[in-house]
Amino acid sequence: MQLSKSISLKFRFWVFACMIMVVFIHAYNLSGRYLQPWTTPNEPLTPTSFTEYFFSNGIFRFVIPMLFFISGYLYALKDEQPYNQRIKKRLQVLLLPYLIWSAAGFAFVYLLEIFPYTKALVTISQIVQISDTRLLLHDYYWYEILLRWILIPVPY
Repeated sequence: MQLSKSISLKFRFWVFACMIMVVFIHAYNLSGRYLQPWTTPNEPLTPTSFTEYFFSNGIFRFVIPMLFFISGYLYALKDEQPYNQRIKKRLQVLLLPYLIWSAAGFAFVYLLEIFPYTKALVTISQIVQISDTRLLLHDYYWYEILLRWILIPVPY
């Protein structure tokens, strides 16, 4: 199915508007970094901090779900291939690179843990801490490595 020119222009406008809003959301730099709808800033409320908080944790919260909606809608319209082929292609394009980069992150941190100076950096940063006493990848059990590799990759 082909989109009409009118609908296509509307999608382009909303995608562009959402991209601008996402850039503004990522520019948020107040002290409370993880925003929930009920969080409040931990700083004095100035006009700048109010504006940042109001837009980032207020009226722009719809942006990411809207981009997912547009993407899903456009993906569902594309009916030239059978569904199984499209899913297989998505797995190759999205899942395979995810797993490869996640493994590369693990390998990099594992190499950092070999040398004493960088091992101390990994320990201090708590980048792969799994409990209060196990701070390194070398302390993981095999199933924890597998779980972390697939679900919670090492931050880059």
